[in-house]
Amino acid sequence: MRLGERLAELRGDRGLTQKDLSEQLHISSSSISAYETGARLPSIEAVFDFAEYFDVTTDYLLGRTDNSVSPSVLKQEIVDGESVERIIEKLLTLEPNQRSAICLIIENARFYTDVRRKTTAEGKETP
Repeated sequence: MRLGERLAELRGDRGLTQKDLSEQLHISSSSISAYETGARLPSIEAVFDFAEYFDVTTDYLLGRTDNSVSPSVLKQEIVDGESVERIIEKLLTLEPNQRSAICLIIENARFYTDVRRKTTAEGKETP
């Protein structure tokens, strides 16, 4: 996906018009339009501004990855001072079978949580 397509998608997902975005970032709406159509490329500074504003990586914005996990999510503390980023780093040091086991544990926990929510919503007691 091209930068212009990503930019238009991110803007649209937030319900912003080109004018809204231009006012937020102090860029002309004609420049936003030109970036989205691919008629012009933004400066590096503008790419950084877009990435920061939409809380995505520049790699995502530039179409180098489809991973839209925001940089702020990677910095979030999960448990005992461990950030998402640090947990991912730890996972990468594990053997493939250990990673698979961790993924199964996570899926099992998600399933259990979904069951608890459903039974609670139905007024049933949960164990």
